[in-house]
Amino acid sequence: MKPNPLSHRHATTLVIGLLVTVATLATVAVALWPSGKRPVPTAVTPADPLAEAFDRLLRRPAQVAPGIVVRPFAVAGGPQDAALGDLLCDAMVTQIGRFPGLRVLPCATAQAAVAAQLDDARLARLLAVSHVLAGEVEALAGRRTRVHLTLREAAAGRDAWQWRQEVGPGGLQDLPLRVAAAAAEVFGQPQAAPPPPALNADNYDKALSASRLARRESVDSWREALTLANQVLAEQPDHVPTLYLRQGLRQRLASNADPNDRQTPEQMLAARQAVQADGLQLARRLAAADPADLRAQALLINHDFFQRRWLAAFERMDSIVARHPRHPGVMRLSARLHLHAGYVATARQQALLALQDNALDREAIEVLVIATGSVPGGDPMFIEALALAQAIGHPALGYASSFEAARRADWPAVQVAHAGWIGLGGKWSAGWVPTFVGGLSDTSQRAAAIGLLDGHDAGTRQHFAQYLFEYAMLGAHDRALDGVRELARLPPAAWTQHLWWPELAPVRQAAPFVDAMADLGLTALWEVRGAPDLCRRAADGRWRCD
Repeated sequence: MKPNPLSHRHATTLVIGLLVTVATLATVAVALWPSGKRPVPTAVTPADPLAEAFDRLLRRPAQVAPGIVVRPFAVAGGPQDAALGDLLCDAMVTQIGRFPGLRVLPCATAQAAVAAQLDDARLARLLAVSHVLAGEVEALAGRRTRVHLTLREAAAGRDAWQWRQEVGPGGLQDLPLRVAAAAAEVFGQPQAAPPPPALNADNYDKALSASRLARRESVDSWREALTLANQVLAEQPDHVPTLYLRQGLRQRLASNADPNDRQTPEQMLAARQAVQADGLQLARRLAAADPADLRAQALLINHDFFQRRWLAAFERMDSIVARHPRHPGVMRLSARLHLHAGYVATARQQALLALQDNALDREAIEVLVIATGSVPGGDPMFIEALALAQAIGHPALGYASSFEAARRADWPAVQVAHAGWIGLGGKWSAGWVPTFVGGLSDTSQRAAAIGLLDGHDAGTRQHFAQYLFEYAMLGAHDRALDGVRELARLPPAAWTQHLWWPELAPVRQAAPFVDAMADLGLTALWEVRGAPDLCRRAADGRWRCD
């Protein structure tokens, strides 16, 4: 799961991606076209070669299946109208996504720069779906909105239906259900369940503003969005989209400490525990109301993960996959969970399946990159997956790019990749990275690089997972092992998915590594579900890892 791009160092990662898929935390919309005009193909990024590259990577046939990709809606006004377009787009995906067996790709899929350059036929070919839903939103006087939607059969170049109407706030909130009903008729699906209770006009405006602010990569904006969401819920506490928006914001804020705050590791953990407790309460409440609510189930998985209840998390995940194997994000969520637990081959297989459902799922390709890069001796798919991840604009490949460049001894590339990873979001300084890379390229400089990392304050070291991966790259395996042991006393988090890189083999082979895995609860999982790819039962009954 995606994490959002700023929570890659130490925060929990499982649930965010699925919440983004089915809630309202999307990124900024990409404007499309005025009424009556179609986008023209561009020569910048040819679609067919990219689609063919994914066909080869995913071993998929060159054909499409019934399904919909939703274009970000064009807007006529400023940021507030863009937020309205995004909110409507996500609400429609959520509602249409309730149909069993129908692939509905989230708005964020078509927001990728590579997707925005493609006409409908080439976008549908890339994503292997049959239809494209596009629309325009224009705010009018008197709190009314003009909406124009088109569901287009991409390969044939004809419209399945068009819908154009002016609506007030109430009609706007009912619109996703009406669109889902129209889509159900096209695809022969049963009618969807009714939407959540509508917001009043003032709260709807606040929800739009909160949604707009949540899309920014800014902690201050997230805090402002959280204030607005709390105001909405104070008056209408049962509005489900706003409940999930608030939870997602809380998790982001807890996962992205401001370096100027100088939080201690204990403060970071306390903030995360408070968010987890809130998430658990929300999940139980909404799962009781609707057991099929995937967001509630994902929050429950995240709580199990955080509490080291790995077996419960896997059992719940197995159940979700069995019921919703083609829902956007579900297979990727399962792949991420398996990667955390060391089941690298399964993570690789499931990430490929997730990408077959959505070739532009950046989180799924991130999991595929890490899983293929973690294969001892190398997996030819690693380089191919990494190149495609970069081609579709993945913002945070982090250690994958650093490890790959270091294996080639391309030290300038290591510095660029690592500095970009550390400085992502603009909050943390990457000024130490040149010294770190100097220690990689020149053994005489390693002591200085290690000493520099040793000297960072406790909060910074905690944020960057005790620098265990940097220490491992520098050959300071004892310090890397100390980092694993220290982190293992805390709840599992993003760093665990990176434990299986070949560069960490000397760390894994040390006996205290298995003790740390026991502290995390992983060995108890392995006892029941079988050994992970890089660990085994030794003759003396103890676990050994390679």
